Amino acid sequence: MSHVALAALVLFSASALAQSPAEVPPATPPTGAERQETEADVPESATPESAEPSASTRDADVKRVVEDELADAKEELRRDLKAELAAQKATAEFDQEWSARKTRLELLTLDGYYRVRPMFFHNLDLDRGEDPSGYGLARTPFASRENSQAWADMRLRLEPTLNVSEEVAIRMQMDVFDNLVFGSTPESGFTAAQRYQYDIFNETQISPRAGLNGFKDSIAVKRAYGEVSTPLGIFRFGRMGAHWGTGMQWNDGNCLDCDYGDTVDRLMFVTEIFDGIYVAPMLDFNVEGLLASSRTGIGADTDLSNLDDSHSYNLAIAKRDTPQQARAKLDNDQAVFNYGLLFSYRYQSFASTDAYAQVPIDPSLGDDFQPDPTGRVLRQGNLYMPNVWARYERKRFRVEFEAAGVIGNLGNRALSSADAGDATQNQSLNVLQFGAVLQTEVRFLEQEKFRLGLELGFASGDRAPGFGARPGRPVPSSRVDGNTEPGDIDGPQFACQTTGGCSDASINNFVYDRDYHVDMLFWRQMIGSVTDAIYVRPSGIFEVTPGLEVFASATYSRAVFAESAPGWRADGTPGSADLGIELSAGAQFETDDGFIANLRYGALFPLAGLKNFQENLESPSIAHGIRGTFGIRF
Repeated sequence: MSHVALAALVLFSASALAQSPAEVPPATPPTGAERQETEADVPESATPESAEPSASTRDADVKRVVEDELADAKEELRRDLKAELAAQKATAEFDQEWSARKTRLELLTLDGYYRVRPMFFHNLDLDRGEDPSGYGLARTPFASRENSQAWADMRLRLEPTLNVSEEVAIRMQMDVFDNLVFGSTPESGFTAAQRYQYDIFNETQISPRAGLNGFKDSIAVKRAYGEVSTPLGIFRFGRMGAHWGTGMQWNDGNCLDCDYGDTVDRLMFVTEIFDGIYVAPMLDFNVEGLLASSRTGIGADTDLSNLDDSHSYNLAIAKRDTPQQARAKLDNDQAVFNYGLLFSYRYQSFASTDAYAQVPIDPSLGDDFQPDPTGRVLRQGNLYMPNVWARYERKRFRVEFEAAGVIGNLGNRALSSADAGDATQNQSLNVLQFGAVLQTEVRFLEQEKFRLGLELGFASGDRAPGFGARPGRPVPSSRVDGNTEPGDIDGPQFACQTTGGCSDASINNFVYDRDYHVDMLFWRQMIGSVTDAIYVRPSGIFEVTPGLEVFASATYSRAVFAESAPGWRADGTPGSADLGIELSAGAQFETDDGFIANLRYGALFPLAGLKNFQENLESPSIAHGIRGTFGIRF
């Protein structure tokens, strides 16, 4: 029995004794001597009855004794309780420390999320028809002219970490059913001839397998890298995500609603040179070119040539506070000022253009295969990519800025070895691109429940027709030069002629990362990414209750040059640079245990820059969209 239990028992017994009637044993008659001594002490006025204590006197004495014992028991109980609480606190602190140590040393930890996204889009092509190259603003079945599309997809993202020790870990990222469309792998589509004459009778789905019933396998391992903590810094090596600043240029795609994500094969070392200031040299393996591999899949692949490799040499210097440090500063009404500079240089001597034309290394063996080594182009490409980022934040407002540039040249633009020596196909091209984004946010009310934001974005462009978000989009074979024409939505952003020379030898359109979301319809769903444009985006968020917030935004988009917009006039002159205004509103609910529900509605009001005068279209119609997300983070 513990000291606390024992003291409680004593206290209970003493209390019971104090509350019960006192039982006093009868007095024994005194002896003669005692009687004489007693009588001598008693005054003459006292009666014989007064010589003995009365019952009330005896009760008072007993009560006084019980109260003394009760006070002693209470004091002992207080001492025992204090000791017991101290022991419990020490045990709890030890358990907490042990729990933290167990967490750090836990062999395998698992993070990630599961999401389901229902979507509905109406009139994504704005009823504008096709451009001169035969493309519309959205991927719609033009044969049937369906104006609405609706579907739902899912993704389970797993990010396990294998903790070898407190200093050594292996991190991974894998996706299960990566953006798998509901109902896209029915058994009837795989074994229709065996079980189903009509797929309307299909009852089940089967796991997707690349080349059999889909383009992707059901499980895709996307990243795996090692991380080692040393006294000098952290060393990472392997295939990992790349993210910088706001995510405008490099974005790891780790948001709940992201679809892509930049993944690099990298060696990097991060060290802290001053308090909160980090330096990180990095080496990226962008392209390795020709590889020799075994047809049986046994053995290691071999990089046949170093001349066709494309590597990036990066150096980042940044001042960064941890999220906990930033939160502590803001709570104490201090400023948080973070900034960084990232410089990247990329070079490629040759480009392997016919990498899939494989021939046996030794025809007599017939085992090992390699790409055709003659299929390459003397590329002589150089790219210099500076990026600056800064973030200043107080409790009531935030300002964040990122600007980037891509400067360089391609010595030979040929896309195949057959064109490498053709003077009409091997012209050189210059690269000069700039992009920037400015985000501001002001917070109102208690606990910043109401936030107003304004975002400005710029992506450089030129007067070449089309935006350039999909520069590799094929143009009709009837165009001998392979260039875009006025009114095209997208395509190459330079113009070279088969007669020799280039009327436009520069690639000037900066392209935002595809996972940097500005709106819901135009840039994300129709064009694919922000490029060759200026946009302004005011927004507001109001927290109704903890976990529930509503939001709204308006995005005005304008092409840098009117020639880039598809709204060319019928007389062959550029139209307006104004592209459209998109309004969006929605709500999000999030619980402490990781559940998230999000629903957003958007409407795009096209402006003159999106007209199609070749189709005699005076006013393209409004596009609508509804995008939902149900997710669980863990």
